Amino acid sequence: MDILGLSTIDINCLKGAMLINKNDVQYMCSGIGFSLDTHEVMIDLKDSDGIFCASVPFESIKDWSIQFNTTQVY
Repeated sequence: MDILGLSTIDINCLKGAMLINKNDVQYMCSGIGFSLDTHEVMIDLKDSDGIFCASVPFESIKDWSIQFNTTQVY
């Protein structure tokens, strides 16, 4: 499926999504924030054990793959 330009989703849909980097390492998006210092959207990542790893700028994951979770994550 191709995603057309100018498509939008509610940013909260990212919570619970599996993010896979270029090295095939999997993370779960556990939260979303906004850095007041750098004016960037930040993505909170957990590893496969559910342990918090880092908050990374959204821009830094643009080349990663994503698998959305269809269940509600709190």
